[in-house]
Amino acid sequence: MSSPISKPDQVLLIDDDPSVCLIVRELLSLNENQISVALTLREGLQAAREQSFDVIVLDHRLPDGDGLSSIEELLRSDRMRPILYVTAQTESRTAIEAIKRGAFDYLTKPFDFAFLRQRLEQALEYRKLTRIPVMVDAKPGIGIDTEHDVLVGRCRAMQDVYKAIGRFASHTGPILIEGEVGTGKEMIARTIHDHGLRANKQFMKVCAIDYSDAELQQLLFGNEHLDERRGEGVIATCEGGTLLIEEVSGISLSLQSRLLRFLQNPPTKTNIVFSSAKTSGELVKRGLLRSDLYYFLSPFVIRVPALRERLDDFDLLVTHFIHRLISVAPTEEQSAPPRVSQGAMNLLKSHDWPGNVAQLKSVLHRVLVESPGAVLATDALHRALGTREQSKPKTSDNNPLPPNEETRWDLDAFVVDLLQEGTTDLYDLAIQKLDHRLLKLVLKHTHGNQAQAARLLGMTRTSLRRKIAASNIRLADFSHSSPLNDDSDVGSSP
Repeated sequence: MSSPISKPDQVLLIDDDPSVCLIVRELLSLNENQISVALTLREGLQAAREQSFDVIVLDHRLPDGDGLSSIEELLRSDRMRPILYVTAQTESRTAIEAIKRGAFDYLTKPFDFAFLRQRLEQALEYRKLTRIPVMVDAKPGIGIDTEHDVLVGRCRAMQDVYKAIGRFASHTGPILIEGEVGTGKEMIARTIHDHGLRANKQFMKVCAIDYSDAELQQLLFGNEHLDERRGEGVIATCEGGTLLIEEVSGISLSLQSRLLRFLQNPPTKTNIVFSSAKTSGELVKRGLLRSDLYYFLSPFVIRVPALRERLDDFDLLVTHFIHRLISVAPTEEQSAPPRVSQGAMNLLKSHDWPGNVAQLKSVLHRVLVESPGAVLATDALHRALGTREQSKPKTSDNNPLPPNEETRWDLDAFVVDLLQEGTTDLYDLAIQKLDHRLLKLVLKHTHGNQAQAARLLGMTRTSLRRKIAASNIRLADFSHSSPLNDDSDVGSSP
């Protein structure tokens, strides 16, 4: 018996950029008869209805609409063909929503051609080997609250996280999120909650290591004299919502056994999400996680990458956190976010980051408190990173500095340091530093009297107030009863 002749692969490209067609054709060695191009959503939907394609490459932004809105319709006519969703956006909600609606995979522009080819070939192989797509059916009508969408990153490891969130958003069973301290496990649990069927229900969390075994059992299940399987604990209280149990290793083996029985036949609709700073496999080896619970959870695991595994996202994360931090307490005259010098960025990237993204945010916050105008590779950054001690003011054996007295600002050293860092905004940074130092000296002289300071500086009080706010100077430091005590920039640049 002769083997059937396989038909040539057929690819539909829905993208208004003609160059993408040439790239896909070259990567897959397709001829003109094997690839069809639609420049609008309307043309793409019509082509998909009229012909059976093996793979569809769908762009996010098209002249007549958003590609997300058409995923369900493209799958409705043929749920067995994979859709590769393409976008230039970096935000996580697009990836999550595309996967949740049924896309096979998610790709970002500009393309990594090797990665694009790999995904295209995998999609074609998937089409050939299986006729039932492994995906979660999209649930129409679920809105997304973009104000709470704070996951950031476009590296491959984070794309895998977004895809997992999309698959599990409508999942009704337990989920395990693994990742080192500070990687954002709670944020991912909340994102699953917000993007799923429980978005309008409660989200609650319990940290297992904060309680004894008896206290945790009481907290989760309530009083023993009540129905053991339901009780009045937080599991019942969170009915229909999501309960995050942090650090599964803090749950005793006996309580893990009870939780497993509960999860295998749950009497409530509460979705339970576990998190762990260690991998589940490691916990099993150390005897901290029951193997039967591990096997039960293993199909539903999300691994969150450490910061050192996502250095491609580093610039994006720094920019994101700086914007978030200045939006918490912006100054009245703040017109632009602080800038990060190349030297500071190099220092940040070379750090080990044991506390991951949470530590990065904390470090940036500390530096911006001391130096609101810019992030430089100075003592303030080193102190926040813990990489070296604060430099001491230079003294002379014959003429030591008096206590609580500031050293003079060394303009030459400041400029040389920035030139060595390769800065491209030296003038602005120097003016910011000059304003900061000059205002402090004059306000110290006038004991905080703004009217007198404005006269000495030759400016109006309104202009002075603007500069004080922009320089993050506290007037309380210059009263008659309080000497100048803000020496955060002593011996260093801002």
